Amino acid sequence: MTTVGSPKRPAFTLIELLVVIAIIAILIGLLVPAVQKVREAAARATCANNQKQMVTAVHNYHSAYKKLPAAWWWDPAAPGMCCGAGWVFTPNGTLVPGPIDAPGSLHYFLLPYIEQEPLYNQAKKASSSNVVWQTVVQTYICPSDTTSGSWPGGAGRNNRSLGSTNYAGNVWVFNPLDPKDFRRAIPDGTSNTVMFCEIYQNCAGRTDGPAWAWIEPWPGAPSVNVAMFGCPTSGIGSCRDYNQGGTPFQIAPSMANCIYTTIQTPHTGSMPVAMADGSVRGVSNSVSTRTWEWACYPRDGQVLPADWAE
Repeated sequence: MTTVGSPKRPAFTLIELLVVIAIIAILIGLLVPAVQKVREAAARATCANNQKQMVTAVHNYHSAYKKLPAAWWWDPAAPGMCCGAGWVFTPNGTLVPGPIDAPGSLHYFLLPYIEQEPLYNQAKKASSSNVVWQTVVQTYICPSDTTSGSWPGGAGRNNRSLGSTNYAGNVWVFNPLDPKDFRRAIPDGTSNTVMFCEIYQNCAGRTDGPAWAWIEPWPGAPSVNVAMFGCPTSGIGSCRDYNQGGTPFQIAPSMANCIYTTIQTPHTGSMPVAMADGSVRGVSNSVSTRTWEWACYPRDGQVLPADWAE
């Protein structure tokens, strides 16, 4: 009796195997950019939400104190409080005290209004404690900024081991010399005035970077520790300016091409900014320097030109 065996299943040929591998490679090639776009969209949404939270915090602060928070404040009668022995910056003679009982930056004053009141209170009790100032506040961090982890202090901290931030405040809005209410501080209208924009945590390999705890805007070379912009134009301290050499801001510059005296965003396509009314929009790099400055100046009385709407 003859037993008929089952027919053998033919194996894949080398050509068939290579075709399958090629198809998989193509699918992966199509998938990776899509995943990257989804991640960037999610990161951009996170950054927009962070900026919205910060503007909301400003409005809540204004409701409590009937004026905007100052860009920074410390007691001029306490030499060395912010700047080391012998360094006390008091333009026009004095700094106007805010409704606070501890020196600090704009970002510090906003902590109670972004659900960080324990950190705010801890900082008041130990204002010189590195443990406090090293704290990474996620609301102040843009997840798209790849320069964050390039400091010795680690991601979210600058080279001075201070908690970093990716959001700079407009010094013309948050005047440290004379904080005003919304009506007097922004007569051009909240929907026409930039309140916050983005900055790199580490620009051009500098030895410092913007920190939410830093309040040292002494005259001289721009201090990139200060998380503000517009100081040179306003004549109030030192920080990034509204533009450098006709460059209003930089969009996703490399570390080598980063200009530390201006502002930059890690996102592609446009600069995300938070307007004083709480809206967040992307500003095209085709915007003129003049239009950008008018959008940043809160009381110049200028109507924003057509390129602002692009």
